[in-house]
Amino acid sequence: MAMVRGAEGEGKAIVWLKMHGFDYLGYVALGADNDDAAIEKLIKLNQREWAGIALKIRSVKNKIEENNNDMHRISPR
Repeated sequence: MAMVRGAEGEGKAIVWLKMHGFDYLGYVALGADNDDAAIEKLIKLNQREWAGIALKIRSVKNKIEENNNDMHRISPR
């Protein structure tokens, strides 16, 4: 859950992940929140799978945000 909250921009979640030894998940959360430096760090740490997961999450998050902000779309709700 901390990774998800971190991906949504909650800084305390990132701190918690790193404090408890979940450094890779902290970078995934930052990368999912459009932080390119975090993606580069994962790649430098030879964690391409985690970098790929972060990019997939980023893609989905950004598409959802784009759809929510598009005034020409009709909400399915």
